Amino acid sequence: MSQSAFAFMPETFLMRKFIIHHSTLVLSLVFSVALTAGRVFYTGELTYIFLIWNLFLATLPYIFSLMVGSASRAVRFGGVALCIFFLPNAPYIITDLFHLRWHSEPSIWFDTLLIASFAWNGLLLFFHTLQRLEAYLAKGWNYFRKMGGVFLLCSLCAYGIYIGRYMRYNSWDVFVRPMEVFYDLSSHLFHPWEHPRTWSMTLVYAFFLMIGYCNFRFRGLLPGRLPISKSVR
Repeated sequence: MSQSAFAFMPETFLMRKFIIHHSTLVLSLVFSVALTAGRVFYTGELTYIFLIWNLFLATLPYIFSLMVGSASRAVRFGGVALCIFFLPNAPYIITDLFHLRWHSEPSIWFDTLLIASFAWNGLLLFFHTLQRLEAYLAKGWNYFRKMGGVFLLCSLCAYGIYIGRYMRYNSWDVFVRPMEVFYDLSSHLFHPWEHPRTWSMTLVYAFFLMIGYCNFRFRGLLPGRLPISKSVR
């Protein structure tokens, strides 16, 4: 066997391992998309097609989190920055359940499952991404510092969910409309008592995300060790 063939074997093995490790997650994502496609085919309506776009945005932080294990410091830094920046998109899908409040058709049993499956996948992506961030950013920290950092990320995501749902801002609006975003958000920071819904929703969602993550993390539903490069310090 040629030397090039031997060089190719480890790459093939790693790719196969990657696919196997992510197979159940991919299956869950495909299931949600299949439900949407089935609804479109059966009804001829595109009512919930936007959920596929939201799911795509939810996968971005997870994809960026895979860069955290890189041996390159620049790639790791970029992966962490992009991952945190897009992270609120993952749990944001929970709020798509709001669309059921106007639902009065017999298909509500199906549509409830449809939206819930997308919300579930958003949480799965969030938990997996958060674990990778914890493994990298909180390496060497004690338990309390680590959990404090995790709760801070959950709080930032909860606040991101609020401004995404009620203020209709997207992640990229920070660059597209920076002054408008800064003006609106500064009101929340400098006059918090004038925005009780903002901070009550942020706090409740932060605890929800934190409790959910702890249940996954410490009950073995997430892998205990991640393939972080040995060169990471």
